[in-house]
Amino acid sequence: MLLKFTKIIPVIICLLLSAATYAQQVKEKVIDFLHLDNAALKEKYPYNERVKIKIININRFLYKVSSEKTETDFNIAVPSVLSGITLPAFINTTLPNAPGAAQAAKSFSPDAEKKAPGWKTDIEDNIKALVIIQTYLNKGVDIHNKVVDESKNCKVDATTVIKNVNGILLQFTSTAAGPANSDLADKIRQEIESKMNDMKVIASSIDAQFANWLATSLDEYRADIDPLKDNVGKYKSELAELQEELKPLKPGKIRTAKLEEIRSKEKEIRDEEVKIENKKEDRTNAVKEMTDNIATAKSLIAEIKKFNEEGKGYTLVEDIKKINPASYEYYTEEVKMTKDEVKFDISAKSEALLTCPVPNEQKFTVKLRTEGGIKLDFSTGLFFNFGNREFHGEEYFYETVDESHVRIRAKDPGSRIGLALGALMHIYKRSSAGFKVGGAVGASVTTDAGVNFHAGPSFILGDKERFCLSFGLTMREMKILDRQYYPDVEYETKAMPEEVSMIRKFPLFGSFVSFTYNFSQFGK
Repeated sequence: MLLKFTKIIPVIICLLLSAATYAQQVKEKVIDFLHLDNAALKEKYPYNERVKIKIININRFLYKVSSEKTETDFNIAVPSVLSGITLPAFINTTLPNAPGAAQAAKSFSPDAEKKAPGWKTDIEDNIKALVIIQTYLNKGVDIHNKVVDESKNCKVDATTVIKNVNGILLQFTSTAAGPANSDLADKIRQEIESKMNDMKVIASSIDAQFANWLATSLDEYRADIDPLKDNVGKYKSELAELQEELKPLKPGKIRTAKLEEIRSKEKEIRDEEVKIENKKEDRTNAVKEMTDNIATAKSLIAEIKKFNEEGKGYTLVEDIKKINPASYEYYTEEVKMTKDEVKFDISAKSEALLTCPVPNEQKFTVKLRTEGGIKLDFSTGLFFNFGNREFHGEEYFYETVDESHVRIRAKDPGSRIGLALGALMHIYKRSSAGFKVGGAVGASVTTDAGVNFHAGPSFILGDKERFCLSFGLTMREMKILDRQYYPDVEYETKAMPEEVSMIRKFPLFGSFVSFTYNFSQFGK
């Protein structure tokens, strides 16, 4: 038997833990900011339930939201009518409650075998790559503006905003449809970091590539122009020899063929010199073009670095990540339902003008009512007390029988109902229903300062403003005839006190019906 009990102990512990966990769960009262109505702003919860308000579709990119909580128990102030009441002195017993870390830049290793055209191609390819990076980043700025603009859309719900942002991001990344915005943000961050790393590689190599191009292109230029210069020197030397041959000859003796040979040699010199000038011009133009390209590359690098230094990539990624359901939700503080009513006065205010036809500031009140638990509160009103002649109090006087004897006689008051003003404390199960039944205890005061104590059932009609019908037992203290004397009995005059001897007695029992109320909430 002990073994079986030992086996079920873990099960019992799990059940107790589960029950405790469930009991600690916080209930959420969900309110749609885009569809506010009076019915949605009220709710009832069991006594001791833990509750918080969750507002959805409230665009916190636009609105600054605040809430103020008020917890109220209705009708719990002790009525002033009870403040001066004191208990009887005795009871007669003998009498009938940041961005991610960037990748390390790749190192640049010059290629000693590469020629000028190769270096030129590398530089041009790098410029194309920089243009692609800059275009990507400029598009990122444009996408960021669109994303931020869409995030502040006050016309649609959060689901639609997030979906629209997702569509905008898919235009920017190489990712197919499907991932959530936070995943796309990570993808964009990786792409930006990759492009920044590519820029760093280019920045670290561009000057060396330009220097290599200058050196190799100069070598190639010299390789082209030196033979031309040699040809010019050679042709000039040959021309000089021809001209020396003509000096001894008289003009009429110079043969036409020799003159043609000289002219041909002069043309060859001119042709080579033209080639040299063209090569020089080509070289000058090539250097200028490449210098301009390097300037363009450095300008692009500077702009890309500025994008990175200003944190635009980080801002883009962070702003995308902020566009999630939590940015369109607002939670009030948690409250434990122990009071009759918990009221949250909520304000949503936009500092900027909105693009949709709604007020810049919206205020609304959410009221949560507690159901269950024991409720103690008060009401005041009129009491009708019923009882026998002793309960209401009798008055006695001496009636002269003769010169030496008197008789104690009681005045005849007729039928009486005692009127009093007082208050009751009602004890009942807390509820917002319009009709409740409970118990009541209290006290009332009569015009002669007599105090009545009451207990009995109570029927409560209404909620904050209410009317209560109660009835039951009344106890009070009254003066009664001293027990050593009896009415209608003759006594010697000289043996009697000056006035009829009375004593106080408590309790005297009777009954009551009261009509009490709480109308203090009117006008609040």
